[in-house]
Amino acid sequence: MAKRTSSESALAMENLEKLHHNRAKLLTVLQRLYDYSRTQEQRQMSSAAELRAHQRGSERKRSCTVPEPFKMTIRDETAPIQALYAKRFTNELLEDHKRQEAAHRAKAHFKAGTVPPSTFLPIYQQMEICRQDRRQFTTAHSREILASVVKPFKLTEPSAPTLHKRRCRSAPPCRNPGFSHAISFPNMQEIVQPRPHSGPNLDKGARRSEQLLRLSKSPIDPKLRMREALNTRKTALRHRRICASPPLNFQPTIHRQIPDFDLLQRNFQRKLNARKLKNSQVVTVRPFNLRTSMSRSAAGSEHATTHHKTDQTPPKLTRSRSAPNFENYPPVDLTKMYNKTTRLRIQSNQQRRKDLESKAPGHTNDEHDAMVAELKEQIQRLVAEERIKHSLAQLEKRKQHKVDTAALKKWYTEKLANLRKRVFSGPTLLERQKILIAEQSLESRFKQILQEAGLDQNLFLSSTVLESEGSCDGSTRSRSHSVEQSPE
Repeated sequence: MAKRTSSESALAMENLEKLHHNRAKLLTVLQRLYDYSRTQEQRQMSSAAELRAHQRGSERKRSCTVPEPFKMTIRDETAPIQALYAKRFTNELLEDHKRQEAAHRAKAHFKAGTVPPSTFLPIYQQMEICRQDRRQFTTAHSREILASVVKPFKLTEPSAPTLHKRRCRSAPPCRNPGFSHAISFPNMQEIVQPRPHSGPNLDKGARRSEQLLRLSKSPIDPKLRMREALNTRKTALRHRRICASPPLNFQPTIHRQIPDFDLLQRNFQRKLNARKLKNSQVVTVRPFNLRTSMSRSAAGSEHATTHHKTDQTPPKLTRSRSAPNFENYPPVDLTKMYNKTTRLRIQSNQQRRKDLESKAPGHTNDEHDAMVAELKEQIQRLVAEERIKHSLAQLEKRKQHKVDTAALKKWYTEKLANLRKRVFSGPTLLERQKILIAEQSLESRFKQILQEAGLDQNLFLSSTVLESEGSCDGSTRSRSHSVEQSPE
């Protein structure tokens, strides 16, 4: 099969598109014809229905008007008008709300502005300085590599220690730069003897000045400052691990000086004494005496002699030093000096003081105390007797209650047994229902027999009642006659 050219394929595609276009046109024409024929049929059907309705209305009499069922023309005509204004108003409100939301969203969207030169110029200058330092280091390193050709390369030695020695200014000069691909052999390592730090470090001041200059030119960014500090610490740790002397064996790593425990103990004791002196009481504490007689009795050797007595007998209640004694002073008109509340308070204090003096044990004698003690004993004895009587009465009540409850329980059990016996001895509910049904059926059968015999039911019942009464009278007479003849 021969291959088609581009022109032939383009022509075939154009013909195919025309065919599709013609087919679409034909489909639209057929759809229009179908719609037109359908509308014509609907119009003919509606006109025929109207004609039949008109003919039926002309044939019908005009005596009464009856609405046709399921006719919705009146309802459709009287339908409410659509609220176009309300719909338009709500649509405008919704559009306005959407517009406001879009404006608020656009306002809240963050738009980054241009970076000020004060931010990126220090960073750019620092990058330029680092790039220049790196170029100088590469040139110096290449010169060292070209100069150190005395010792041949070793493929079995790694280049990390020698590279560190070349970069570290405090390390001794290394004439073996190593091989660039020697890092692929990590098992073999070169043991480097660390240099003792005995001599003075001559480059320390220069390195410190360069570091300060670099820090002064660096931007004030906390993240960048933290990163630089971490990098400095990493390089210091790496340098200490490779160049520093190894730790001593069989000795503890003492990080600080051993403290003087005697000095610490003396300082602690001094602080403790100062704290005790600060918290000590300045005023000498003495026992508080409510009355003056107590303070007199407690002074000197008299307190030592009466110590045992005070333990046994309570102290006498006398007037206090702080409480003023108004008996020796002339009477004062309280209405002119104080207000009503103060006067009432002073009067209540005076009355309370008088009550305390009257109740004080100093004014009583031994006979009164003995009388009071005897009265207390009598009262206690009477209370104990009343308690015993009350407990005995309660005990009798409990015993009587027990007896009464036993009798009541016995009576209740007897009544319950009689009731149970009467219930179980009599017919059950089902049996009584059966007996009632049998009696009713027997009565109905008896009435049916009387009706078939032609007898009146009421007359028959009255005659039977009279006969039964006569038989009862005869039996009673015979019984009375037999009773009368029995003693004879």
